[in-house]
Amino acid sequence: MTTANLQEPLDAEPSHRGPLLLGALALGLLIWFAIPPSMVGRPPGPIRIVGKNFLESAILAELMAQSLLEAGYPVDPIDYPRIPNAEFLTGLDRGDIDLYPEYSSTLVVQLLGQDPSVSTAANHGDPEWVRSILQAEQSDLTWLTPFQYSSNYQPVMLRPRAEELGLLSDGTLRLSELAANAPGLTLGASPDFFRRRDALPGLIKAYPGIELMNHNIDKHELLYERMRDQRADVGIAYTTDPELSENPALVRVEDDRSYFLDYRPAPLARKDVLVAYPGIERVLLDLSTRIDLKAMLDLHQRADEAGLALDDLRESVVAQRQLQTLVREFLRSNPE
Repeated sequence: MTTANLQEPLDAEPSHRGPLLLGALALGLLIWFAIPPSMVGRPPGPIRIVGKNFLESAILAELMAQSLLEAGYPVDPIDYPRIPNAEFLTGLDRGDIDLYPEYSSTLVVQLLGQDPSVSTAANHGDPEWVRSILQAEQSDLTWLTPFQYSSNYQPVMLRPRAEELGLLSDGTLRLSELAANAPGLTLGASPDFFRRRDALPGLIKAYPGIELMNHNIDKHELLYERMRDQRADVGIAYTTDPELSENPALVRVEDDRSYFLDYRPAPLARKDVLVAYPGIERVLLDLSTRIDLKAMLDLHQRADEAGLALDDLRESVVAQRQLQTLVREFLRSNPE
């Protein structure tokens, strides 16, 4: 066969291979750019849910996982990574995490950088407002329907100590009065509270004088013990702490200048995961309508009675199974 035989005759029909190749290339590029970066190179597999660095987040993560498993979706075992808040958002971006429970004000202020002084607690309790902030910064993520409660900061004192200081003369204890009596008082809270922009730094601006308090910094689980031992006069509790409703000696301190924001939890998810598993949003919506403050207090109480702590969940398969069983029993005993 000569070289001339390999060439097309000058009068032959024009080849369609060029346009076909260009069309295939164009289609390939469209598909490539339509795929979120987190999905590139990722085979389909189980849904990956994580819990954050405290027990309530672990409970919410397990509620989400057990609900999805019950509905027939594949879900990996819950992980509890020892990472800063910002790394959870990075994990979503990379595709290492598919969804996890996130709180409205933590998302908006800590992760997306919103100035806490330019919004109100009402904003942070409004799902549409939260989603609008998220959409402007992270359009590939969505904050789903919130659970029916908030887990907010709640300053507290033991009644005998407040009466000793003469702070309950009219039956109400106010943060502004504590600020005026700050020297000699000790504030007890978790390490996170002393660093967050929406916590102590902003509280000092709202209530000048608070900075004169001494600090007792330790794990939140030890707060009430530190108050009983008089190592902390004022404690920063959470509104989902069972102790607030169980201990009549605790007095809630009124935030009379409306400083603290609203922290409503909801599943934070990558949109491509909702596309890949179209039914999971409905499952999580059904779950969110079932978990109110009473339900979360019940779950906290069950976890406390089982002696569960976050460190146990990270290190012990037995503890993980205990939490799974606890959550499944709760869901069965509290049907839709």
